[in-house]
Amino acid sequence: LTATAAEHWSFVEWQVGGETAGTEPTLTLEDVTAATDVTAVFAEIPPQEWWVDAANGSDETGTGAETSPLASIQAAINLAAAKDTIWVGPGTYGPIATSNKVLRIVGTAGASATVIDGGLSARCATLGYERTTNSVLEGFTLRNGNAHDGGGAQGGTLIRCVVTGCSAYYAGGTYGSYLESCLVTGNTAEYYGGIRNGWALNCTVAGNTATSDYGIAAHYVKITNSIVWGEGTRCATESTLVNSCVKDGGYNNLNTPVNVTTNDPLFADAAGGDYRLQAGSPCLNAGTTANWLSELDLSGNARVQNGSADLGAYEGGVDLTGLLRVRVTVSGNGWVTPMDAWASAGD
Repeated sequence: LTATAAEHWSFVEWQVGGETAGTEPTLTLEDVTAATDVTAVFAEIPPQEWWVDAANGSDETGTGAETSPLASIQAAINLAAAKDTIWVGPGTYGPIATSNKVLRIVGTAGASATVIDGGLSARCATLGYERTTNSVLEGFTLRNGNAHDGGGAQGGTLIRCVVTGCSAYYAGGTYGSYLESCLVTGNTAEYYGGIRNGWALNCTVAGNTATSDYGIAAHYVKITNSIVWGEGTRCATESTLVNSCVKDGGYNNLNTPVNVTTNDPLFADAAGGDYRLQAGSPCLNAGTTANWLSELDLSGNARVQNGSADLGAYEGGVDLTGLLRVRVTVSGNGWVTPMDAWASAGD
């Protein structure tokens, strides 16, 4: 007899008739003259944690421990077993693929400082097939991705992520993914500039473009507590809308919409890439509040602040009275956090 442990389990011993008969995975029974009860005993191994650091890690000498991190996210994915967690330090990383493995991959410094870059030639995150959600990506910016379907991501679950600057034939941003408290902006496609075949909960999908089919931003998506806004004549098609904000006249072929507003969401500065809400936005306190909501918004602020959730990726209104925008550009290869800021006149 040979015992083989499943993932996250280890072989302990053989028992014959309730007594220990060996601790090696292979057991040989001799002189069996009657029915015999044989038990293979396995013990569960707790999920492990892996650490990745673009600046100080190494895929050659690193073990993945906190004191010996790996350099690439993919190296950690390859070593990790189901239910493991991968902690990723700030920096820019190459594209990843998880094959729908049950993993939680977390950017420890959040989306503003942790980037997966597709280099304009590959999808940033291939997390599974469409509508497979086992692999969770939390606190990343996915940028410069390119693929036939979903330039930023395919499948998986994205939480508090930004998807921007990605392109595809279908769905410039994400294809078949579950998105929560995410911003999808500045993506392009032939069809469906933003997202297709998935879910969007407390997300902002805005400023995406498609060259065909009316510039649709979201297609076949279940949209809840979200804002879908853009330049196309139709923003959301064949989708389900609940407690959301969609551009006037921008949806059709839907299940019956529930509590949908077409009023301007009043972004702080959409032209400058600031999709927070102004004080007085109709999207403030307009969302449904349930125990399945995430506790935090994209910026790490409490999701529910005044009794009800806001619509979109950001919670809370920004009072712009007396404020001036400071816009930052980058020359060369690097980034600045934040790229835009507000300052009082005279500061």
